[in-house]
Amino acid sequence: PTSPNVYRNRGGLYQHLLEVEGEGDRATGIPTGKGGVTKHIYNRMKDKIMRGVLPEWTQESTPEDRDFRTAGMLYLDEIYNEYRNPKSRFYLEGFSELPEIGKDLALSAGYSMGTDFHRGAPRFRKAIKEGDIMGAAKQLLDTANSGGRSLLGLAKRRAVEFNRVADVFDSPLIERVRQDKRGDISYFSKNEDDDWDEVFSYRARRHPKSQ
Repeated sequence: PTSPNVYRNRGGLYQHLLEVEGEGDRATGIPTGKGGVTKHIYNRMKDKIMRGVLPEWTQESTPEDRDFRTAGMLYLDEIYNEYRNPKSRFYLEGFSELPEIGKDLALSAGYSMGTDFHRGAPRFRKAIKEGDIMGAAKQLLDTANSGGRSLLGLAKRRAVEFNRVADVFDSPLIERVRQDKRGDISYFSKNEDDDWDEVFSYRARRHPKSQ
């Protein structure tokens, strides 16, 4: 029988990442291409593309912009293998035991912020280790920053990932994200009285390119 911990959603997750990463932007100071693939990631994955070292799941379709998209899929595959390997310096304890929605959350965060992002996120690591997926999703809400400054667009990206988890666990969805003049970020859900409840907020300085 198939192990319940076998992860089969990398292809589906990558399609989701293509949508939320879009054509990329320059607000973070690291220009990204289609699907959030930086030039650095593309160059690192290019050798694998040229040698045909492709995981089977990346070959399910042949999209346009094949090289960039294949690089993105290879990068996602690399993060997956790092997080589940106890011998890797990027090992994420508890990752292999997570259901697919939990793996999706961790992989999406690694894809967006870098494979090693969790090294500076002890509360996120603790939640993953304990299998607290909603808690882990909440811990990512204060990571909508570049260079220590907050970006509204990135906060909305974090809200999308939070809502993917909240929907599975029947928890309130974030329906509003606000950034004040200073840069503080607040996330809100609606209650039964059609009023706004704050889900999470954090203080930060506004990034000059935040919109």
